[in-house]
Amino acid sequence: QDQAGRVHLFHLHWQDVDTSGEAMDLIDVGYSNRTVASTDTNSTSSRSHLILFAKVQTQAAGEGVKEGVLHLVDLAGSERLPDAGSECLKQETQHINKSL
Repeated sequence: QDQAGRVHLFHLHWQDVDTSGEAMDLIDVGYSNRTVASTDTNSTSSRSHLILFAKVQTQAAGEGVKEGVLHLVDLAGSERLPDAGSECLKQETQHINKSL
């Protein structure tokens, strides 16, 4: 966070795509990089955050460019601490919750 209170994110990657197939390929890459772990309450609990910004542009013949932006945020699993299970998992859950 800077002096003006704005939040800055690092290590982001912007990728332009021209087709829905290219977009799905990128989603598959993200999915393969996703980390999951089993907890007492969820066998496939996400241990990763995902932030996706999708900017869509279109232009019909004789018209100007139209643009829309979609922001999707998927936060890592933050199970209730008493239900987290092992001490190691409780510590991980505390770190995830602090990062939100």
